[in-house]
Amino acid sequence: MHINDVRKIAKKMSINTYHMGKAEIIRAIQRAEENPECFGTERVFVCGEMACLWRGDCIAYVKKKGVAWA
Repeated sequence: MHINDVRKIAKKMSINTYHMGKAEIIRAIQRAEENPECFGTERVFVCGEMACLWRGDCIAYVKKKGVAWA
């Protein structure tokens, strides 16, 4: 998902995204929804949330950042 789309979602939730990167914004959205703030963490290796809006971006982020098993 493009960063501007993520910002729009955050804005609808009254989340201030100033000086925040995409991962930080997504985690803020997860926090506001009272979900685990797991975007881009090692949790992706055991995540069963197939319907997660962030799943594709999360997997790509983990590959790009080289997050390893804990």
